[in-house]
Amino acid sequence: MDTLKTLITRAHESTEWGKSERMGFPVTEPLDVAIKAYELFLRPNQNHIGTHTRLARKLISSHKLEYEFIRDLGKTFGDPKVDGYINSGCTEGNITALWIAREKFSQSKSCLIKCDLTHHSIEKAIKILGIQDVATIKHDQNFKMDISSLKKTIDSKLSKGCQKFILCLTVGYTLIGTADDVEKICRLVREYRRKFKNTDFFIHIDAAIGGLPYKFCTREKFDFSLREVSTFVLDFHKMGRVPYSAGVFLCRKGLQDNIAYNVGYTGSHSDDTLIGSRGGAPAAACWAVWKTMKNGGFKRMFGKCIENKNYFIKRLKSLGNKVKILDYSPINVFGIVFSIPKSEGKLPQAVENRFRIVSSPIPGESRIGDNELYKIYIMPHLTEIKINNFVNILQDKIFRND
Repeated sequence: MDTLKTLITRAHESTEWGKSERMGFPVTEPLDVAIKAYELFLRPNQNHIGTHTRLARKLISSHKLEYEFIRDLGKTFGDPKVDGYINSGCTEGNITALWIAREKFSQSKSCLIKCDLTHHSIEKAIKILGIQDVATIKHDQNFKMDISSLKKTIDSKLSKGCQKFILCLTVGYTLIGTADDVEKICRLVREYRRKFKNTDFFIHIDAAIGGLPYKFCTREKFDFSLREVSTFVLDFHKMGRVPYSAGVFLCRKGLQDNIAYNVGYTGSHSDDTLIGSRGGAPAAACWAVWKTMKNGGFKRMFGKCIENKNYFIKRLKSLGNKVKILDYSPINVFGIVFSIPKSEGKLPQAVENRFRIVSSPIPGESRIGDNELYKIYIMPHLTEIKINNFVNILQDKIFRND
């Protein structure tokens, strides 16, 4: 009984989503259907080891739900024949993708290319996998990978004997929500392949944040509809309203052969994932949310979030030159830089804690000077009332004496 009381007490220490004013992270209240799906499949406690799109045996229960979810997701993102599985999140997915790329190019001199805005999990994967030749491209004026710098880097590496390239592209940069011009980079890759017969590219897309909103709210091409894309990751526990942990790894059919191990004691399949054993409840939750939201639900949800983003920006603009707004993304993410004397643009700790926001420098970005940027995520729980609470504090307390 004491144990249950403690659990109830600890649960009540978390802020209810209806009251939450957090705006600095891509997380919100899971959908009821996701919670129900979790509850239904916790007691069965099924192990989802392996990749169900690669198994020959008949699938049932949550295994079948995961198979159907991955197949349908692949269809929406450009290739109904993809392989893939649900994992702990896109950090794991990024490591898996680069592991596949490293093994695929193991017999040739290769180079990994990323942007200076790339998520730190790519750097983590580089260190874990021991990838030696890494080039970092600066972002352009629109907070995307600078394509002219990318081309110069590829040309330089080619002149030094490098023939294989791992390109890490992003759809939804953490700091500001922008996406690399994947379609244009794919065209560039096609040109190199035609010009240099022995040159090859492995394009990985980190769409942890932007995969869902970019798919349902824009017409940008960034997925398997572009034949040059090899691997793709997104998080349903961020924008998909599924409880943690619910990342998704997708790849072209057969690419996981590069990392597959025969596991005799399982009796039915090889291990072709990084995580190994995993639960069935996240698969059921992802399937339930996808079935509920894919036909209009996500579009309406993100549409409302973007509407609130525009309202937020309008309110901030009323504060004048004390606030610099960095809105370079078509989705529900933007950045704010504050002009606050003697604080390098930092808000008081109490304000940061209340609204769960943190500031970060942007590498090589002269437009914000010495100040730091606050990333803002407009999630479903963030209403106009909560936005007004934040702006009113800025207006009445932070900038009152300026």
